[in-house]
Amino acid sequence: MRIVTGALAGVLTALLVGACSSSEDKKPESEPPSRPKTSPPTSSPTADEPVRYKDASLTLGGRPADTADRCAFSFASLDGRSPRIVEGGFELRYTNPDLSVAPCGSKGGEAELKFLDPHDSVNMAYRVSGQQDRRSCNAVMKSGEKPEINSPVPFSELEVGQQFCLTHPYGQGAPAELLRVRHISPKEGKVTFVVTAWGKN
Repeated sequence: MRIVTGALAGVLTALLVGACSSSEDKKPESEPPSRPKTSPPTSSPTADEPVRYKDASLTLGGRPADTADRCAFSFASLDGRSPRIVEGGFELRYTNPDLSVAPCGSKGGEAELKFLDPHDSVNMAYRVSGQQDRRSCNAVMKSGEKPEINSPVPFSELEVGQQFCLTHPYGQGAPAELLRVRHISPKEGKVTFVVTAWGKN
């Protein structure tokens, strides 16, 4: 009896050991550590904006102290590394100014701001608001949602903080300028802008 009982105990032990070893053999291999997911780096909206100059001051206009003197137009060019006044005569003849001020108005009345005829200077100007850069200025031009400024703007319509985008649809690299009115004197026929320019020009 003891022999049979011992034999049965041995068989049961063998079966249990085999079952344990087989369950260990069937354990799935551990998965390799997963690689962290990556996404392409994002660039800021102005990361590729080549700034030519930033917050440069430009003052145009000014009536003569002596009423007998001629009330001349003031012209400015926004290309290059800074805005600059364009003098009359030879320089004006061979330069395409971007904007002008008639301190006594075109007919001797209220002072006026003019963005030159886009068909002559190949510029397009728009009133804008909020934060702007080269992309947004050109987007305004392409969207057609805002009217292009084709007529002189009387000084009575100008306000401090008002902004204008000037675009060049045929310029290489789609350059643009943003003008913000910093100071205006209708009585003197004078206006000061803060100008930022982007793109090659």
